[in-house]
Amino acid sequence: MEFSKEFFLSLLRGETELTGKLENFDLYLLHHVLPLSTNGLESLARQIEAFMADTPDVDAEMRSRFNPINWLGEYLMRHHPRYATKQERAMYKKFDQWISVEHAKREFLKRREDALYIFKSCETELKRIAERQDLPYILSRLGDSWYLGSVFVDNISGEALDSAVDDIGCVSFSRFWQMLIKWFESQTIITVDTFAEAAIRRAEAEKAMVAAEFSRKLLFEERTHRGTDERLSRQNARKERALRDPILRDILVGVKVMKAMDRGGDIPTTGEHIDIIVGQLEDLDCFAELPDKRVWNKDAQLAMIEFQRRLDKLSIGDVDAYTLTRLLNCEAEAKQLQKDAQARVDAAGEERKKQEADEEKKKAKLAADARKRVEEEKKVEEMRRKKTEEEKVAAKLQKRDNAFTLVREMSFSGNARGSLTNYGNKLIRLILDNTDVSSVQISLLNDDGKLETIAASPNDMAVSLGKVWGPNDGPSVSFEVISSRSSAYIPNVSESDRVRFLGQRAAGAAFFVPVTDSAGHVYGVISADTCAKARQGFDTAGYQISSEDQEFIDSFSQKIATTLQDVDLQRKLRVVAQTAVNAMIAKTKAKHAFFAFVDPHTQRPDGKIDSSACVAAVGSYSTYAQKIDSDKNPGQLTGQLLPDPSSTFPIHDENGTLLAVVGVLLDEPRREEDVAKCADIADRVNVAVKELRKDKRGVKHRCVLEAQNINEDARLRLLLGSIVLQQLRGHVENLDTKTWAELKSYTNPPPIIIKVMQAVGVVLNYAPKDLDTWAKIRVLIGPPLVSKLVAFDPTTVMKKLKWQRASKIMKGIVKEAVMEKGSLPALQLFHWYEVASELRQDAVDARRQAQLTAEEEDAGDEELEDTQ
Repeated sequence: MEFSKEFFLSLLRGETELTGKLENFDLYLLHHVLPLSTNGLESLARQIEAFMADTPDVDAEMRSRFNPINWLGEYLMRHHPRYATKQERAMYKKFDQWISVEHAKREFLKRREDALYIFKSCETELKRIAERQDLPYILSRLGDSWYLGSVFVDNISGEALDSAVDDIGCVSFSRFWQMLIKWFESQTIITVDTFAEAAIRRAEAEKAMVAAEFSRKLLFEERTHRGTDERLSRQNARKERALRDPILRDILVGVKVMKAMDRGGDIPTTGEHIDIIVGQLEDLDCFAELPDKRVWNKDAQLAMIEFQRRLDKLSIGDVDAYTLTRLLNCEAEAKQLQKDAQARVDAAGEERKKQEADEEKKKAKLAADARKRVEEEKKVEEMRRKKTEEEKVAAKLQKRDNAFTLVREMSFSGNARGSLTNYGNKLIRLILDNTDVSSVQISLLNDDGKLETIAASPNDMAVSLGKVWGPNDGPSVSFEVISSRSSAYIPNVSESDRVRFLGQRAAGAAFFVPVTDSAGHVYGVISADTCAKARQGFDTAGYQISSEDQEFIDSFSQKIATTLQDVDLQRKLRVVAQTAVNAMIAKTKAKHAFFAFVDPHTQRPDGKIDSSACVAAVGSYSTYAQKIDSDKNPGQLTGQLLPDPSSTFPIHDENGTLLAVVGVLLDEPRREEDVAKCADIADRVNVAVKELRKDKRGVKHRCVLEAQNINEDARLRLLLGSIVLQQLRGHVENLDTKTWAELKSYTNPPPIIIKVMQAVGVVLNYAPKDLDTWAKIRVLIGPPLVSKLVAFDPTTVMKKLKWQRASKIMKGIVKEAVMEKGSLPALQLFHWYEVASELRQDAVDARRQAQLTAEEEDAGDEELEDTQ
C-alpha cells in the first residue's frame, strides 16, 4: 500500500482532543502500529481472496487449517521493522520524518505564551507596534530564547514574512503566530529532535551560568578574606582623601551628582576624585584591576553599576550621596558634612531674611508715616464711633440684665402658669421698652391644648386679654411655631393668611416665638408686631422688626422657659422632700425633720437658711435655724442646730453641686442606727434628685412600678420607695448559691426565720399548704424564688387579704431580732417585705387620691353646667 503525506495528516487528531500522557498517542500509533498493521491487513486480504478463488494451486488442507488471526500474527512477527526490507525501511523512514515534524509542531504550539511575551518585549523595546522590518529581529530573539539559533531567520522566506503584515504595514501577534504555524506545517527542518537538542543546550547554558556564579562567589570570598588589613588601611586612606576632595565633598552633602558617561554632567571624568572612587571599587572586587584609575570610563561605570546592584539600588551608574557614602563607608562623616552644609545654608538664609526684614521695616516705616497723618484725621471720628458702640453694648447688656432679674424673681412664684400670669405685664413692658415693636402678647397652652392670652400690651388688652383659641379654629402661626418649636417672622401680616386677627386686619410685621424649655416642653407663645407703626404711616421697610430685636425676644423667651422649668422641677422636688422627711420621722425616734434648698438668694445675711428655703418639714421649722459650714467637710454639711443634737445631710445634683440639705432632730441619747437610717434616706433622695433632673434634660423617665403610671404625683410619691426596691432586688439577685445553701441547710431554724419566709411566701402567692412546715419551705428556696422576688411589683392592684395574713405573721418582728437570730438571706427578705408593704400602702393611697381628684373635677364640671 502506498502512504502519502495527505493520508498521514488525515489520521491526526485535533489539537485539543487529548491531554496529559495521551497527548501524543495518535503519533505513537502512526509510528509503531499503522504501517506494519496496514500492510499485514492488505496481505491478509489477498490471501483470503486467493482461498475464495478456489484455484488448484491452493492446498485443500491448508485452506481447512487457515486462521486469519494466526496468519496476521505470524505476518507481523516476520515483517517487524527490525527485519524490514529496503522498500519497507524507506516507508518507515518517511513516516518517522512526518511524525518528527508533527511532534515539533505540537511542541511549537505549546510555546505560544512564551512567543507572545517575546513579541511584546520587542515592541516595548522598540517603543512602537511591530512592523515588517522588525520581524527578522523578533525571529532572532525567538530563536535565541528557545536555543534554536537562527533557524527562523535563515529558513522563513520573505513572502511568508509579508503575509504577517496587515493593510497599514503593522504586524499583530495573531498574524505573526498564524504565519509561524503555516511555516511549521510546510517545513521539514525543525523536528522533535531539534527541540530536544535545544533543551540540552539550554540546560548546559544554565549549568555554565550556575558554575560561573559559583566561581565568582568563590573568587569574591577569596579576595574578601585576602589582605583584609591592607584593604582597610587603603580604604581609610581613601576616606580621608575623599573628605578633603572638594568634588567628593559636594557629592557627599548632596550638592552634586556624578552622572553616567552617556547622560552628561558637570563633574570631570578624570582627576583625584576618580582615582579614589575607582580604587575603592577595585578593592571591593567590583571589577578586575585597571591600568588607569584616574579616568571614569565604561569599565569603571559598569563596576559602579555592580556595586549599586549589591546595595539593591537602582543600577544606573550615577554616583550620588547615598552611593558614595556606602562606597567609602563614611556615614558619620557624611552626616557631619551635610549638617555643616545645612548650617551654612541656614546661616545664609537667616542673613537673607534679616536683610529682607530690614527692607520691610524701612518700607513699613514709610507706610506708617504716610498713614499717621490719615489716622490723626480719623481719630476724632473713631472715638465718636467707639463711644456710640459702647453705648449700644451697654444698652444691650442692660436689656438682658433687666430681663434676667425679672425672670429670677419668677423662680419662686409657685407654678409656671401663676408665674407668667403674675409677671406677664412686667415682661411685656420690658420687651416694649427694649425693642421697637408696638405691641406684645403672651399666650399659654391650657390643659385642653388651646392657647389663652394671659398678658398683652395696653393697647391690645381690650381685644386680646383672656381670648382662647385652638388649632382647629382657623389659621394660626402660633400653633405652627408650637409644632415646629422654632420662631416665625412675617414681614407683612396683612398679606398673610396664616395670621389670626382678633381685631381689624392691618398691615405690619409680626414675630412669633415659642416658650420652649431644654426638654422640648412648650409652655406657650410670645408674639410681637408693628401694626401700630403701619397705622402711623410707616412704609414696609419702616415697620420691619430688626434681627437684633428678634434675637432679644427669642433669647428672652428661652430664659422664661428655663425659669418655668426650674419652677416645675422645684414642685416635683417638694413632693420628694416631703416623702423623705416623713420617712425619717417614721423610721427614727425623731420629732422634727426638714428639707431646705441651698441658694444664695435664700440665705440670710448671717449665713443661716431662711424659712422661705424650707420646702418640707415635720415639726417647727424654727428649731432648724442652722448656719451652714461646708468648708470644714465638703462632703458632709455640719453645723449647730438649735437645740442640739442634730444631723444634717447634703443633697447634690448630677454635677456634684450642693442643691439642698435634709436635717433631722434626734432625741438624746442619739442612736447611731437612727443616724444611719437618715443617711440612707438622704442617699435615696440624691438618687431621686438625679432622676428628676433628667426631666429637665428631656430624658424620658422610666417607671419601675405600675402605680407610678397613675399620674405625676404618684410617680413622685413612689420614687424613693422604688429606688429602695431596686436596690433590694439587686441585693437578693447577687446573693450567691452558697449563701442560699446556708439558709436551706437549717434543719430546725429559729421561729423568726420561718415567719419571715412564710410572710414572703404569702405575698408571692404561694399556697398556705406549701408554707406550713419548714421542710416544705426549704423546697421553695432556690432560683425560682429569687426570680419571683426580683419580678414582684407590690404596687399592682391585688387582693388585700394576703397582705393582712402576711402582716399578722410579721406582727412583733423587728429588724434587730432578725439580725440576731437570722442569716443574711433572711435579713434581705425581711427588708424586702418591709419595703414592699410600704410601697403597697403608698400605691393604695395614690389610687385613692387620684379617684378623689377625678370625682372633684367631675363635680366641678356638673356645677359649671348647672350655672350655665
